[in-house]
Amino acid sequence: MYSVGNVYPLLDATTARDSLGDESPVTIDSGATLEIAADYEKFGTLTGAGTLRLRSGATAEINAIPGGAPAGSPETGGAQLVAPAAFSGTVSGAGTLVVSGVATQTFDNATLSGVETLEVNGGVVTGTASASGALSVACGGGTWFGELAAAGALTVTGTPVIGLPTNPGEAFRKTLFTYTSIDSASATALASATFDPSVELPKGLKPRVTVTGTSCILTVTADGTIMIFR
Repeated sequence: MYSVGNVYPLLDATTARDSLGDESPVTIDSGATLEIAADYEKFGTLTGAGTLRLRSGATAEINAIPGGAPAGSPETGGAQLVAPAAFSGTVSGAGTLVVSGVATQTFDNATLSGVETLEVNGGVVTGTASASGALSVACGGGTWFGELAAAGALTVTGTPVIGLPTNPGEAFRKTLFTYTSIDSASATALASATFDPSVELPKGLKPRVTVTGTSCILTVTADGTIMIFR
């Protein structure tokens, strides 16, 4: 496990790639900064309230794997052994943030000001986050069950997989994304998203994704219910 309490040495783009273990959890304390200066760096789950800084064009990959998994062992799923990792800090700079693995990565009011592209390639992304401008979300197999507010245009590529509540009650509503604008292809991708196959809803309830000009909303209601969005 890597814990950043004050200042972490810069990761050089030519000599320090793979400086962090691909399965090693990273904690960045409030007031501390971990700067990824390599073109690509992969590590385990991300926690803390500090700053992950992406040097221009850098890619940081969060490998969400269950806590306590033996190093180097393949993960095929199963119950997470610890609470989902939660990051409440800032991802600054300018680059790409990737979430992969098989477990859960939570954002707790995180600020993704330096993320130009968010790739959801594995695991489950939950919690709340904001982006300070336009954001591209690339869906490559992971599950999205978070709430993200982008202060710019939203672009979505790939095939989104949307998470579902395990106990939705009679009517469930969750805002997945807000944005200033969205193109037609992205809106279509979200509207035709698939749902997490591991969650079985009570009989008679049906999930829907509704896309408007400024928001994307997940609802779970009784089949045949009409909901009006304004």
